[in-house]
Amino acid sequence: MGGRSSHTPWGSSKVQRTISVTDEAWELWTEAAESAGINRSEQFEVVARKLSTLDIEDMRSELLSEMQGV
Repeated sequence: MGGRSSHTPWGSSKVQRTISVTDEAWELWTEAAESAGINRSEQFEVVARKLSTLDIEDMRSELLSEMQGV
């Protein structure tokens, strides 16, 4: 962990990191990456770069409400 790889299309080096998510979230992440024809790491990079345009707090509240049937 923590090893660096070659430069990416994003113009910077990658560093291996760890993340804790539910099994369901990991499966959703995998399916979405496969559907887009990219790997999970590249998908994470794309989403991370778009975060400033998303209302994460609102999205989280909405998803949790949906799960609770509210």
